[in-house]
Amino acid sequence: GMALAGGLAFGALAFLLTPRYTATAVIMPPQQQQSTASALLGQLGPIAGLAAPGLGLKTPGDLFIGILGDRSIADRLVRTFGLLKVYRVRTMTDARKRLAKRSAFSSGKDSLIKISVDDADPKLAAALANAYVSELYGQTNRLALTESAQRRLFFERQVETEKRSLADAEAAMRSTQEQTGVLQVNAQVESVIQS
Repeated sequence: GMALAGGLAFGALAFLLTPRYTATAVIMPPQQQQSTASALLGQLGPIAGLAAPGLGLKTPGDLFIGILGDRSIADRLVRTFGLLKVYRVRTMTDARKRLAKRSAFSSGKDSLIKISVDDADPKLAAALANAYVSELYGQTNRLALTESAQRRLFFERQVETEKRSLADAEAAMRSTQEQTGVLQVNAQVESVIQS
């Protein structure tokens, strides 16, 4: 009788539980971004070995997993899919926590990033997994743009500094010529033209 009662209880429980669907997206991170990440870690120099284990950056994919777990991406997904209503929560923090519990990111030695999202609605699970991919590419493009913009600004500042130095050197040379009269460029050019 106990076995029959237990079987009926588990059977009823199985029918009452809602099914969970898992949507999985597997992507290969952009090669350019990987080299940028490696370059950024390389700039740390001797502390890179100390920083990488502390940050858990064993593979280049770990950097992208960190980006996927970022709060800004979670906030955009909560707003885009109306997860406050879907999860029946009141605050963004609760919605982010629910989304984090239902989302999993992993990276293997082959550098492939696996994004999995569990949900009772298969369409929502698939849409969230695809949205994570889109947000990852958008975020890495923004970071790359920011990095290139910073480089451009640095080089523009260097060019401006060199232009000022050149203008100062020309002014100093003219004042030396006027004071000493040793070099008279205009007279020398005229004599070269005449000869």
